[in-house]
Amino acid sequence: MRIRLSVLAAALLLFPMCAESGGVVRAAGDAQSGSGDPMAWLRALAAETAGTDPAAVRRLEAEAGSAPEAVRPAVQALLAARYEEYLGAYGDAVDRNIARTGEVPADFCSWTRLEFLRRIDGLYQAALAGRMVLLKIPANALPGAFPEPAEADAGLPTLLDRVAARAAGFYEGSAAEAPAKAGTPAVGPDSPLLGSWEDFVAEVKRHDPADPSPGWKILRIHAWLLGAHSLDGDRDAFLGWELRRLRAVGALAGWGDGVAAAWSGNLEQLLGEFPDVPALSAACADLSAAWERQGDFGKSLAAAELGAAAYPNSPGGRRCRERARLLAAHELALEPDPVMVPGEARLRVRYRNVGRAYYRIYPDRWVNQPEYHEIGFSAGGRRSVERLLARRPQAAGSLELPEPAAFEARRVEIELPSLRPGFYRVLISPEPDWKRSPHLVAGWFWVSRMTVVCTPRPDGAAGCVLDARSGEPLS
Repeated sequence: MRIRLSVLAAALLLFPMCAESGGVVRAAGDAQSGSGDPMAWLRALAAETAGTDPAAVRRLEAEAGSAPEAVRPAVQALLAARYEEYLGAYGDAVDRNIARTGEVPADFCSWTRLEFLRRIDGLYQAALAGRMVLLKIPANALPGAFPEPAEADAGLPTLLDRVAARAAGFYEGSAAEAPAKAGTPAVGPDSPLLGSWEDFVAEVKRHDPADPSPGWKILRIHAWLLGAHSLDGDRDAFLGWELRRLRAVGALAGWGDGVAAAWSGNLEQLLGEFPDVPALSAACADLSAAWERQGDFGKSLAAAELGAAAYPNSPGGRRCRERARLLAAHELALEPDPVMVPGEARLRVRYRNVGRAYYRIYPDRWVNQPEYHEIGFSAGGRRSVERLLARRPQAAGSLELPEPAAFEARRVEIELPSLRPGFYRVLISPEPDWKRSPHLVAGWFWVSRMTVVCTPRPDGAAGCVLDARSGEPLS
């Protein structure tokens, strides 16, 4: 895949996007936009209308229709963002608004949630229709409404990128399905939507731009931005939007049969083409997650380690480091039955990346205090563990665990020696040094010929005592 394809990229600049403003924004009063610096006016307007105060939002509504052409798409996007923020802050009050027949209330405080979603959709589409204007505005022009994303190594160099990212997030939300119930794109392993970026853009361009489906709106946003960034030489920004495109398509496809494999193939190709771009670490994190979904934990760990080593201080590098830590982490847990029959006691152990487990079993007295049974290495739990370790265990041993480096959690049963009826505590550790083991786990169980079955009732609980081996009621 070559990034600079002048003929195709030139055509992409003319690639149409759906604009459905629907005349939803009405000017009110004098916007004072006929003179002066439009960018200074825009920054002042954003500062004066920050937050979700209704008066500030009304001011922004009034200015949107008469804003200077040089910044009007930015004002439309800003108003959409303010509506989103208002809906997030006062969603419960909005949901109490009653849908009325006839005209929609002029004041947004009386709108239903559906009306808010329609207005936000129309404003984002109108703003993105003016994408050539947004391309000329610096990315940090409106930091309050369109802040730098957490994954900064994906590169968002213009206000268009920030607005597009926020709009795509709106359409990805479940609430965005309300304005249009149309189906999402059908994506399979051989779909052009999962192919090269050129095939993706061509496929989206062939689709009807009037389709109101949120899924197709997301794909149109990505298609135009991939085309725009193939020209500007910003390889980091291109890779950032290519990663976003693949995530969006994978999510729309539902990670069905074959989709995850095709998705992984795309990421591996990107890693080969962009070896010196900070966003490579983000691609490695995505690839690691893709391999984990497919059950190949070895490849998942290798991808995470590659990304962590390439750009360790980038957001993607930190994601990779955390993924590598979790994949390689030791896990050891007890799953004992609360009551076991004498002569048939067994311990179920869940483990991951552990080769051998050591256990000790101690008879103990029952104390009817919840905190007494929270044995661990916090507060009084540490003292309880130390108290047990100072005693001679009734049973102890070790067990070699099969397939210790499988990365997946597995279970095994440990057959215990014959234990007399009573209450027992059990300690298990992957290390033979009990006092220094960082992964010591504790649990408890009863050995008894009896067990109790309880049934909740409105006035309390009812139960019966059964023979633990046969299940027959005891008199």
